[in-house]
Formats: sequence, structure tokens, C-alpha cells
Amino acid sequence: MLDRLTLGARPGDRTKVQRSGGPSAYIQAQLNPPNAVEPASLARRLRDFSTLSLSPVELFEQYSSRGNRDRSQAMREAARRRQTELVQEALQSRVRRALESEYQLQEVMVDFWINHFNVF
Repeated sequence: MLDRLTLGARPGDRTKVQRSGGPSAYIQAQLNPPNAVEPASLARRLRDFSTLSLSPVELFEQYSSRGNRDRSQAMREAARRRQTELVQEALQSRVRRALESEYQLQEVMVDFWINHFNVF
């Protein structure tokens, strides 16, 4: 069950399933988490990614390639580097969440839907 509903069993996960009341109770707890608060260690690590705190409007204003034709080659390259940085921060934060979240079933579902709706 842990292999199918998580991104891989971690040390202590089998014990956690047993303490929760078995597989059915574990699945219910994963589907209805008591709190959606990320672990403090994860929240600290995610603060390193400055782009995560930006609003969609701020992201568009700071990372949009709109008007690139009117810019010099150096400005276009700088904009591409910033866009690459944005993508890298998004990917790294996604991996951190997947690895450190207590709600692994949610992370499996996020991974499924990201792969379903996005083509890179």
C-alpha cells in the first residue's frame, strides 16, 4: 500500500500506518489531513525560494518575456536567465514538498495532475 499511495516508504511509515488504525484509517487521514500546515523544517527551506512569495501579477511583471523584441540581445538573455531561475525554483520547491510532506497521498495526486495537465 505504501508503495502505491506514497512516493516511497520512509523509515517509520509502516509503524505510522499501524498506529493510525490500519490501512483504511491511514488512507482516510491522508485524504482528510487534520491540518494543512507544512512542517517547520519544510517551511524554512521553502523561504529560500524568493519567487514563491510573489503574486501572479508580480511574477508576470518580473518574469514576462512580453516586449522582448524591443530589447537588446543582452536584455533578452538576462530575461531568459531569470525565467530559467523561476522554473528551477518551482521545480526545487515541488521536490522538497514531495520529499518532506507528511501527506504523501496528496503529493502523489499532485504529481499525477501536474503530469496530466502539463507538457514540457
